[in-house]
Amino acid sequence: MTKFLAQAWLSALVVHLFAPAPAEAFKLTPIEMVFEPAGRGATRTFQIPALGAFMLHERNDVVTALFEEGVEAEFFGSEDELLAKCRHYLGNPQERQRIAEAGRRRCERSGYSEIDRVRAFAVALSAAITVIIASSLALPVSSTHIALGAIFGIGFLREYLENQAEKVRIIREHFNDDTEPSLFDTAKGEMEWRHEVLERALKDLLPERERFRYFETTKKAEAAVMNWQRKKLVRRAHLRTIIAAWLITVPATATIAGVIYYVLTAVF
Repeated sequence: MTKFLAQAWLSALVVHLFAPAPAEAFKLTPIEMVFEPAGRGATRTFQIPALGAFMLHERNDVVTALFEEGVEAEFFGSEDELLAKCRHYLGNPQERQRIAEAGRRRCERSGYSEIDRVRAFAVALSAAITVIIASSLALPVSSTHIALGAIFGIGFLREYLENQAEKVRIIREHFNDDTEPSLFDTAKGEMEWRHEVLERALKDLLPERERFRYFETTKKAEAAVMNWQRKKLVRRAHLRTIIAAWLITVPATATIAGVIYYVLTAVF
């Protein structure tokens, strides 16, 4: 068994060292093994299936909740099970490919990505910082409320950035520009730049037809942005419900507690 594992690790290492990119490395290796203790996942837990490679992962509560065993990934709990599954899937490439493709679809469908993990980290870190500051100021705060606020904050920021990016794409489509917007591109900045180009065109006295065409395109782009329906990534109904709960539960609990205390003191 030890000899088998050493050979497996050596072959995987050679492929990863000489492959041009992680995607090619994962595809060149028939079976990607992940050794992680119980209750933990690793970056490779998401990278391997997301790149369409077959993953044989040490069985734990985290990975079994993320992927369906035998359908989207394979797991092992002992050396004997690892050896048996390696032998089985090395001899069944079609079954291995089917599971790899199902794992990739699971990553796409469920949003398993480094970006999502960054969002989760941002929520946890911001909540921790807020709790520390509130504690230092002796403020009675709810960690649940703080975490919800962080989630909504990221949601509203993503909504703004994605809406701006979509508006920039709409503007650029009118000018036959397929350049993808960057993180800091906004519709206002894009239109201002287009107007500057128009003004330079007028100053340079380009042919009238060309100037008129650019002017009309700019107007159409502005109209398209004005008529575009913005995406809403944060459900306002949920936000209103949570705010209402915050405003109602505290005074309601105070009132109920006062009534119960009054009745109990009167009775006893």
